[in-house]
Order: sequence, then C-alpha cells, then structure tokens
Amino acid sequence: MKVLCCCILLLSQGVWLSAASQQIGKGDTQPDIELLKERVTQLWTLIQERKKADALEYVAPAARNTFVYRREARILGFTVGDIQVGDDPTEVQVTITAQIRSIISTHPVAMPITERWVFRQGTWFVQIDESKALELFRRSRTKVPVEDLTAPVPN
Repeated sequence: MKVLCCCILLLSQGVWLSAASQQIGKGDTQPDIELLKERVTQLWTLIQERKKADALEYVAPAARNTFVYRREARILGFTVGDIQVGDDPTEVQVTITAQIRSIISTHPVAMPITERWVFRQGTWFVQIDESKALELFRRSRTKVPVEDLTAPVPN
C-alpha cells in the first residue's frame, strides 16, 4: 500500500512539474512589449552616454563584436518611435529617431534608425547586422561566366 501511495505521489509531482515547465515555455513565446520599450530606452541611453561596454548586455551575443567595433555619430537625444510586430512576436522592428551632431550645421539632425530586436531567453536583444560596405570594394574571388554579347536574344 505504501508503495502505491508513493507512486501516486511521485506521478502527481511529475505532472505538476511538467505543467510548470510548459508555463515557462509559453512565457517565452509571449514576449512583453513594455519590457522591449524599457530595454530599447536603456540601450539608447547608454549609447548616448557613450557607455558601449555597459550596452553590450542589450545586444544579441552573436552581434556583440560588430557592436563594439561599430562607430556611431554623437547622439544628442533620441525618441522611441514605431514598433512593428510581424507574424513572429519574438522578432520586431523598432524605429528610433536619433538627434545627432552634424558636422556641417550647428543644429542637430534627426535621423531615423530601424533596428531588429529578438526575444531570447526571456528578454529582448538588439540584432546588429554587420556592415556590407567593404564588400563593395573587394574583388570577387569567384569567376562569373560572361554572356556572349554577340549572340541573339532568345524570344
């Protein structure tokens, strides 16, 4: 009889733990937009204060190197604008309007910046894409066949 009671107790505990873990999993798929706004504001405050090392905790781990070596203009202020949630609620587009110091003017310039934020491990991280500007000036190592320009065009 004791064995049966112990088995029932263990099974009920297993069901309770399983239900609790499913609730935690569901929490990951329902990200909090208020938390996103808070983290966006905190990140841009640190960027404005030029505290890149502190801002790293808001950057997706795979993009941290790119963030550290990225150069930014002097941010004088910012406002969090539009937040667009697509089909996947764990990936959103956030538009920031940053007021930056202009080299050619004494007045700040408003510049819209769109960032992709992802919800991972219970919080939001900004995804920093690596610049593709250098690729424009590199020679391609692959050989692309050149079409015969004297051949007639097929209809």
